[in-house]
Amino acid sequence: IGDSIPSSRNIIKEGYNMHEEEKYQSAIDQYAKIFSGDSLYELALYESALSNSLAKKYNESNAIAKKAIQEDGIYKVDLILLIANYDLMDKPDSAYYLYNEGQKNYPYTHRFYYEWAVALAKQKKYEDAINELTKAIKFNPYHANSHLQLGKLACNADRPSLAILALSMYCIINNHASNTISVLSLAEKLAQNEF
Repeated sequence: IGDSIPSSRNIIKEGYNMHEEEKYQSAIDQYAKIFSGDSLYELALYESALSNSLAKKYNESNAIAKKAIQEDGIYKVDLILLIANYDLMDKPDSAYYLYNEGQKNYPYTHRFYYEWAVALAKQKKYEDAINELTKAIKFNPYHANSHLQLGKLACNADRPSLAILALSMYCIINNHASNTISVLSLAEKLAQNEF
């Protein structure tokens, strides 16, 4: 009888595999099989919110992330996802409010600074975004995307030294990525003053 009931761990794994195959609705349906009280319920909520977000169902994603926060108090990954969703929905005031909540509750979590920097860059507040990315890197110097975004913003802000350093760090940290050669090429052009 134990083999006929799938474990929540297997349900999560199956949902994750569907998510990776970009079958977001199937993944969401899998995660919905895990009920409150299960030790993996909060993870299922987060994964469901993430799948909804990638399916561009931002309102559904936000509702699930808020439910997760209500279930277990403020949980940083749910706040980070909400910040990203509100940014994608062009609701910077909501994103800013959650960013402040995240900083207050998790002041050393780099992702709050990173997500807010992305939102600021989208609003064309480049210097503010550069400052936030610098904070993100301070708290996690191995977060490759913080370096990549910092490098791109520094290029646009005519700060070639910062751009070369950030882009080079991205390549060192993320040397297996498919875009490493193009990023390295950009850093080289900056160094040769050809950008």
